[in-house]
Amino acid sequence: MADGQDAVKAAGWPDSAFWTFSVDLYDRPGVEAACLALQDRRGLNVNLLLFALWLADCGVALDQPTLARANAAVASWQAEIIDPLRGVRLQLRDRIADADSDGIAGQWPRQTKALRQAILAIELDGEHLAQLALGRLGDQLKPSRQASAKLAGDNLASLGMFEEEDRGDLANLIKQVFPDARPAHLEAVLDRVFSET
Repeated sequence: MADGQDAVKAAGWPDSAFWTFSVDLYDRPGVEAACLALQDRRGLNVNLLLFALWLADCGVALDQPTLARANAAVASWQAEIIDPLRGVRLQLRDRIADADSDGIAGQWPRQTKALRQAILAIELDGEHLAQLALGRLGDQLKPSRQASAKLAGDNLASLGMFEEEDRGDLANLIKQVFPDARPAHLEAVLDRVFSET
């Protein structure tokens, strides 16, 4: 997501507070690794994870009706567009890693790597479009609480999918959004995430 803002402007993408938040957060220490680990372990839609954190940063609680609307807004797009693109990109990664000299990836490694990068760029555009849909939904919501690590924990708990092994990744994500959260408070927030899932 990193050099997204200049490309966004050049490509004529609409402004989106959610996309801007996500690009900024994704560039912070450990965030990309945490998101990818949660995606791999839980089959998590990273856009919904980021949406929950963005709403907390905006002072908006993620309740079950809003989560259902968010899922409805992106579920088919995720399943039919983003997941297949990711699947092809990961297959190409494996082909590149295990290339034999007689195979296509082995004979044309530079071109195969370029193909993988092109698919990654298309996948990111697909993610961007999903975030535009979620951002539009979020823009309609009114703040109801103070933005806080506690609200981030409540919003993450509403996703209902985390287990204790996710604690470190979730702690880093919340800490990156709310850097002033004290360690003891952060642990209490995480305890609540796991007690509600």
